[in-house]
Amino acid sequence: MGVYNALVIPDEGVALLASVIATQGTLSVTEMRFSENDYTGQESTLTAATFLGTFVTATPSASVHDSTIINVTGSFTNTGFATSKTLRSIGIIGKDTNNVDTLIAVCTASSPDVIPVPVLSPSTYAYSADIGVSSIDNITVSGSQAGVLFTADIVDNLTSLDTDKPLSAKQGQVLKGLIDNISTAPDEESIVTAGGVLVDYGNKLDEFAEQSTVTNIYEFTNGWHFIDDSNPTLDYSQLPVSAADIGANLSWIRVIKDSVNNSYMAEYTLDGSTGSKWVLPIRYNSAPAPTASDWIKLGDGGINPNLLLNPFFTVNQRGVTSGSADGSTTTVDMWKAYKSSYSISNNEYTFTWDGTGTFGAFMQRVEKGILTAGETYTFSAIIDNELLTQTIVLPNSSDNEWVLKDDIKLYVTTTSASFDQITIRCYDTSAHTVKCAKLELGSTSTLADDIAPEYTTELLKCQRYYAPLAQPSTPNKPDSSTELIMSGNFPVVMRAQPTMETLNLTSALRQVNTNVTPTACNLVGAEKTGAIVKFTGTFTTGKSYNLNRNIWFSAEL
Repeated sequence: MGVYNALVIPDEGVALLASVIATQGTLSVTEMRFSENDYTGQESTLTAATFLGTFVTATPSASVHDSTIINVTGSFTNTGFATSKTLRSIGIIGKDTNNVDTLIAVCTASSPDVIPVPVLSPSTYAYSADIGVSSIDNITVSGSQAGVLFTADIVDNLTSLDTDKPLSAKQGQVLKGLIDNISTAPDEESIVTAGGVLVDYGNKLDEFAEQSTVTNIYEFTNGWHFIDDSNPTLDYSQLPVSAADIGANLSWIRVIKDSVNNSYMAEYTLDGSTGSKWVLPIRYNSAPAPTASDWIKLGDGGINPNLLLNPFFTVNQRGVTSGSADGSTTTVDMWKAYKSSYSISNNEYTFTWDGTGTFGAFMQRVEKGILTAGETYTFSAIIDNELLTQTIVLPNSSDNEWVLKDDIKLYVTTTSASFDQITIRCYDTSAHTVKCAKLELGSTSTLADDIAPEYTTELLKCQRYYAPLAQPSTPNKPDSSTELIMSGNFPVVMRAQPTMETLNLTSALRQVNTNVTPTACNLVGAEKTGAIVKFTGTFTTGKSYNLNRNIWFSAEL
């Protein structure tokens, strides 16, 4: 996610806002422009005519809140993008009294978003900005009402017949409860169509309309699809069984897309039984098409769950790119470095022993209770482009070391009361690159055929140990000119009561368009679900303040 600087109102925007306020007129917000040009340092002199490099525009919604804030929100899709776009500047356009385009406000990026080309279907991107003025009481703000939600429009029941009203979050929970009681896995009794409607197993006339036009299996997204041997366009060589094997009987397939990593995973079953299920390991795009030999059959062993978190090093909430560790230092989520220099690039972890002590190390601490002493496990890792494996019997309150290759060793300790530690040690000063790692039950390694975890799911698992305090749902207003109390929830329930990391106070808060630097931030209290913090500084009572930086909390082992 990109990071954007505070909104700046240029000279012509100041003049327009002053005119609207003085005449108690209408501020017409007509356009939101998204540009690849970087206008950092030029904001105040920009005009609508000189704001160039626009690769897409949006008709924004405009609404008023807190009596001094105009919220403008615009969204667009990447439909038709032949190349990715770097979003470096956002311009908000309005009309003056002569109906001439005027640049009301502009925002530049300190770390811009990169908008990718669409893969299977376009993605939508939305951006929101607050413009502060001295008073909105006597003026009118106009803009598209698309995306503007009024509380009175929300329906809090499941009996309304209205077709133009949104449902409340409470009723969403009710629906979730109903859905959770429906089995979505295919079996011999019924299957779930892409629309979520249960279809009788024997009803072969309810095939999807899109089945007759599907050519590539990556088109089978949005739930389970059933297929037989009658599709005139599908290349059956992409499946683990032939069209003749399928025959007129039903089989099922679904494709799961990881939008963050632009990758796919597929599941296929011939008749719903455990012995006829296959998975297609993760791919990074939809071409080339898979072949029958790419599929892995489940049932006899199959692919075991990975007992390590963040095994492909995709979750990196700290944004670590390189560093050095004297003692144990957290790098990417869940992984620590020891006595080594390290770098992370393209989700690969490279570490080098610094020559002090006896070895350099890369390790993960596994919460106590996940592993069982005396049980057989297999550790695997792709190190320096070679798959290294070691089968172990987990020691009981002791430690052991095994040679993976030459001076690269596996070290396991179970002496801690709160965690078991899995460590890759290197006893030479060469650089070693780790692509992924796995710990699984049994004496067989399945890492070579493993499926990289979907990013969002893995992120939530990691946030049990390290997470930011969520932005409060409503702006915070100080009760005094020197103190501001702010509370928020964590994205998930954390592993234990967390501690708060030291916050960089510079521009930690924001009041409309102004960055605010408090003098201190102290923890009032924290639970597994959320925390309360107190900022000390100079504040304006009655005005709204929001977080401008993440406040991080740790429950790490």
